[in-house]
Amino acid sequence: MGERFAQLIIQGVLIALLLLAAGCSSHSGPHTFSTHTSYILNIRTTDPLTNATFYLPLPVKNGTPRVGTVALTPGSFGQFGGSTDIVRLSTEEIGNVTPVTGNESSWYLRVHVDNLPASGTRKTQFLVEIDNFTFVKTPLLFIDTVSPVGNEAVFLPEPVVPASLPATTGVRDSQWKRSAGVVSVREIPFYADYSTVLSNQVEIYSLVLGSNAWREWDDSGGYNNYQDSYDWHHTGEAHGWQNATGEFICANGVYPNLSHPVWQAVISPTATQ
Repeated sequence: MGERFAQLIIQGVLIALLLLAAGCSSHSGPHTFSTHTSYILNIRTTDPLTNATFYLPLPVKNGTPRVGTVALTPGSFGQFGGSTDIVRLSTEEIGNVTPVTGNESSWYLRVHVDNLPASGTRKTQFLVEIDNFTFVKTPLLFIDTVSPVGNEAVFLPEPVVPASLPATTGVRDSQWKRSAGVVSVREIPFYADYSTVLSNQVEIYSLVLGSNAWREWDDSGGYNNYQDSYDWHHTGEAHGWQNATGEFICANGVYPNLSHPVWQAVISPTATQ
């Protein structure tokens, strides 16, 4: 399972819900505003792991681990079957793990299991999915997908993005513009300690996504998003700190021009969530 597959699932659910909501009415201007936040953590192993301990990065917003308005707790990962905890790593030693990141604001999911059975080459051993789909009364309550760093949940260390937005295309009557998106790649540290056979293939993948959508008429609309993910592939045993490949994308999709009269008409001073 990779990033593209996860995106297809998330966006397919979103589109289906929007079509269902819009099917009972007829509108000519922007309407049916919604936000969607999603978090995925996926661990796969082709052979059993023994005495396995992981410290896996969690998305952080306002200094706490969360996905949108949903706070992440050890209970969010209860289906794993081993022992789980959420810890804040600093430069001090935690248990038998000495963090080397030096990032005092990093939050990690600690997972330990004595024996983790194989999932096979095409199956998921450990999968956590958290989704929050919300209808909002005004686009002023949209998620900040243009500048999510510091405003929405991201993995730490924070990605570095250009100060200027990407070039826009597909402007329609000044009502909205299409943004090509900004991509940033970085290394994200995590801890993995387990024993296994030399040929074992382990994959760890995690994604946090935030998006906004609206309808225009009943058969069109707009959608924009940001997403932050990391991916790690490894063969054989692992004993210590590792670096996963992180990819951050923001300012991606179609954005309304809120100063346009069409949008001003739907931004009511009395419209609150």
